[in-house]
Amino acid sequence: MKTSSLLVATLFSVLGTSAFAQSPVVAQVKQDNAAIRQETREIRADNHAIRQDTVTVLHQKQDVRQDRQALQVDRHARNVDQHRENVALSRGDLAGAQRANSARLQDQHAINSQKRDLHQDRRALSHARHVRHDAVVARNEDRH
Repeated sequence: MKTSSLLVATLFSVLGTSAFAQSPVVAQVKQDNAAIRQETREIRADNHAIRQDTVTVLHQKQDVRQDRQALQVDRHARNVDQHRENVALSRGDLAGAQRANSARLQDQHAINSQKRDLHQDRRALSHARHVRHDAVVARNEDRH
């Protein structure tokens, strides 16, 4: 009987020890799960920010395309004025040539300002692309 009670006491002590040993493991698992949930929220927020950056880049691309089209229209108008000036000069119409020349100069001024705007838009687009790329790289580094 002493042996069986000793065996039962040993069994209970082993079971009790393993039960106590599992408590910190469960707490650690809960803590790990909370950390995973937090990282998942951060990743989702990063993905949302990246999607917003992508939308911004697409809008900037559209602006650049529209600026290029407007620039082409102004260049065409300038070339038409240049042709009119050349025709007027060939006919000997100095007043008409002067009017065409002043119109062409105004068109050229508009073209130059649009070229500057287009260049600034391209630089902003390039910067936005770099920011988006850096955000993607940072997000991917955080995942690993």
